[in-house]
Amino acid sequence: MLKYEKNIRDSINGNLPLTELELNIMDYPQFQRLRRVKQLGFTSLIYPGANHRRFEHCIGTMYLGGKLAESLNLSDDDVQLVRIAGMLHDIGHGPFSHVTEPVMGVKHEKFTEFIIKNTSISTKLSENYNLDKITDIINGKGRLGSIIAGELDVDRMDYLIRDSYYTGVAYGVIDVDRIIANLKLDKYLVLDIKGVQAAESMLLARYFMHPSVYQHHTTRIVNSMFIRSLRLMVEKEDLNKQKLFLYDDNELITRCKNSSIDFTNKTMERIENRRLLKVLKTISLNRFIKPADVFKIDDKDLRKAEQDIANDYNLDKNYIFISLPEYPKFDEMKTQIVNGVELYHLNEVSYMEKIFGKCDIDIKINSCGHILFDELTDPYYLFLLYSLILWFCLGSYIYAIFIMVSDIICFFLSVKETYGNLKKIQEDTDAQYFSKVIFYLFNYQKWFLHKKGRNQKKSNKQK
Repeated sequence: MLKYEKNIRDSINGNLPLTELELNIMDYPQFQRLRRVKQLGFTSLIYPGANHRRFEHCIGTMYLGGKLAESLNLSDDDVQLVRIAGMLHDIGHGPFSHVTEPVMGVKHEKFTEFIIKNTSISTKLSENYNLDKITDIINGKGRLGSIIAGELDVDRMDYLIRDSYYTGVAYGVIDVDRIIANLKLDKYLVLDIKGVQAAESMLLARYFMHPSVYQHHTTRIVNSMFIRSLRLMVEKEDLNKQKLFLYDDNELITRCKNSSIDFTNKTMERIENRRLLKVLKTISLNRFIKPADVFKIDDKDLRKAEQDIANDYNLDKNYIFISLPEYPKFDEMKTQIVNGVELYHLNEVSYMEKIFGKCDIDIKINSCGHILFDELTDPYYLFLLYSLILWFCLGSYIYAIFIMVSDIICFFLSVKETYGNLKKIQEDTDAQYFSKVIFYLFNYQKWFLHKKGRNQKKSNKQK
């Protein structure tokens, strides 16, 4: 059992106990800088309560990491190692967190590794642990890596709950205790079948938080304005992007205000007074035959398109933005589920797959033409076609024509429903297809025999 020296009161998790090593690391300036880096960047312009800092998220991840490690019955050294990795996993974030990553040109994990291995904080860390082990866990490598950076990791658990709490968006409700209690560690983390519903709640939380908070259209507007200002500063050598991770939010804002670039000055004034640019045109992804290809558009092509628009309408190109959302990924669906001795992926045992399998662009979204083709080759319609041929050969032409007309009507009604409810198409098993076919054949046969019997009675009366 680790020996804890002090507690920090956290708004989400309550009292967070800290060891002597954690207290020492917390006092380093590299970690204290996170107190001045907002977790959600400029999202406070949309959700005024979203002023929480990266510092809080890091100690929250440390706490949940330690809680999970203890639940897995790891040794004290491994528990402390996981807690340190959780504590430092975001120490390389630049100002306004993810907002500045496109300008820096590399992921924040690279700067995290640099700080851990090449700054004064490395001295204290190396006294107790191998630095490579810490960075490997942060990057999701090794046996313990999936605790901090995996499909169902404590980093994700903390930021979903924390971001939901501070924004006031009631989508980040996760049963963390249930998930932690049902996680097991062998070569990697697996979730017991009892925890599937809790994992589904986490998946739903991410699904709703992305459009509501992380990819909110106003957030994307202000981020695009700020990123362009920084890129212009980098081009004019007013800012060194390689040292951007050393700044906090206030320092970078000051640099932008003191810039000699007119666009940057005006943009900062607009952001401070919330005079943001407005959306002129929105194109839904379902209008594209291959929506996934939209995310493959090169940034240079987007800038060229902005230049062409500016030239056509005689506008300043710096005020034209074409913004694409981030590619949607739901890694939780890859979580390994253990049921006795058998292993499954979450998408094999969860009903959420039927929802996200249709919504996730990573799973191919077909065009209407493709769906129509699928309907035409549906076994259900093929069996009906065979039944028509059968009845046509055995029955009278009138009955066959009637059946054919009714089938054509049903077919077009089905196609209409398919076009109107593309996202509600559900897959039927072969057994269900077969039962439909038998049902229709039985009805046709019953109707045919009934009609044939009535005609036979009429003919007998006439005789």
